[in-house]
Amino acid sequence: MDIKRSTLYYRAKDNLYKKIKEADIKDRIAAISYKHPYYGYRRMTAQLKREKVRINHKRVLRMMRELGIQGKIKHKYITTTNSKYNNKIYPNLIKDKMVTSINQIWCADITYIRYLMVLSI
Repeated sequence: MDIKRSTLYYRAKDNLYKKIKEADIKDRIAAISYKHPYYGYRRMTAQLKREKVRINHKRVLRMMRELGIQGKIKHKYITTTNSKYNNKIYPNLIKDKMVTSINQIWCADITYIRYLMVLSI
């Protein structure tokens, strides 16, 4: 037959992907962003490619801008106060004082001094 063996196994890439209209892609992007509000255009593109939609990330970005969709930013909550400690809690000495002029109350911060724990053996 004079044809190469690889020709029998060849599949065009267009057959693997669905051909979808732009309006349908926008509906799909809106559905994905509703389900996953933290997805930006990169994750959105990856999700569409997993669903066999052939699309470029730049096109997804443009469509998301047109739809007014923007991925939410996750912020990691960082605890800055440690309330669980065994040290003595000192009372607020100026709680009931009325400040009427300068230099009546002075304050200092010693949090930068490193706490050393001495162990007796």
